[in-house]
Amino acid sequence: MPEFLKSPSVNSPTVAPLDVLVRLLVAFALGALVAWIYRAARKSAESTASFPVTLVPLAVLIAMD
Repeated sequence: MPEFLKSPSVNSPTVAPLDVLVRLLVAFALGALVAWIYRAARKSAESTASFPVTLVPLAVLIAMD
């Protein structure tokens, strides 16, 4: 088995839990802002209700990388 599969975080930097929390909260806020702008820019008939909702978790998932 390759070494990187045995221990994937061998050389990864240590990140403080507070930094992770701040990054996720900022990503959530910015994702909510993007979703709000999307809904404000579209007419209610053009907008799908689930798409703006998916923008928020998508921003958070991207921030987790």
